[in-house]
Amino acid sequence: MNGWTSETYEPLHKDYIKKPYRSSNKRDINMQIIGTIKQRIILASLSNTSYDRLQNSNEQFSTLIYSFTFNDYINIQNLMINSNLHY
Repeated sequence: MNGWTSETYEPLHKDYIKKPYRSSNKRDINMQIIGTIKQRIILASLSNTSYDRLQNSNEQFSTLIYSFTFNDYINIQNLMINSNLHY
């Protein structure tokens, strides 16, 4: 057709839908998936690494991905308050 196949979007579907769905408690699923993705993006932006690198490194558990300081925690709390994320 136009060079795009269903395999093109399968990795995105796995990372952005399947994995967050499995980690949810299956209640109000859409909000949980959106919240999970927002949290991952916020963490990736604070640690100056891409989401893909974070995802791949977490699966290996062999190296330090980033350091997490108390100031990072405060920044995350402020971002969550400003973006109306409440858990």
